[in-house]
Amino acid sequence: MPKDAGWLLPGLEVKRWFILIITGAVLAAIGLSIITNLRPVYVLINMILKLTRMLPPEILGWFLIITGALFFCWGWLKTNYSILDVNNERNRHAVLEDLYRRRKLNHGPKIVAIGGGTGLSTMLKGIKKITNNITAVVTVGDDGGSSGKLREELGVLPPGDIRSCIAALADDEDLVAKLFQFRFKDCAGLSGHSFGNLFLTAMCAITRNMVKAVEEYCLQH
Repeated sequence: MPKDAGWLLPGLEVKRWFILIITGAVLAAIGLSIITNLRPVYVLINMILKLTRMLPPEILGWFLIITGALFFCWGWLKTNYSILDVNNERNRHAVLEDLYRRRKLNHGPKIVAIGGGTGLSTMLKGIKKITNNITAVVTVGDDGGSSGKLREELGVLPPGDIRSCIAALADDEDLVAKLFQFRFKDCAGLSGHSFGNLFLTAMCAITRNMVKAVEEYCLQH
């Protein structure tokens, strides 16, 4: 099976839009024919009658069906890839695989995880491979390290455990985890602080609410 045929796999929620496009095109064509007193229909019927005199109806019919289906699918794929700005074969297949994985995870079970510390973020790394319907209730009570300093000096909720959970649930786990878990060293004033803690603290200062800060971050990513 061609790899591009993967767009027709069950669960991608793509085929329904195929049907909607075809239905819309047919209705528009019927409406245009009515407005023009069915003249396009008569012209089309005459053309078909001429073609059927030249070729057997079965061959002509299947030729038009297959050609029309190929043109439709080709145009649909090109439109999708153009909108997604995907230029090469490798990225196209990666987009299809990612879409299929997301759709499958979106239909996964709804799971609520409650906890804090290292245990919750570690568990979330495993749960996200089963479903996207995850709610993490993070208990924040750090009083040491970077979180403790920010809590004492700025009066914010300690962001350490929240940071770890965001990194654990990220799609590009390696990059986001490294960025959020990055700690400054040998830097006056920033030594011991992690980038994720500072980022969430800054977001909290802007939104004036840690919950709002996390929501805004998740909406943007």
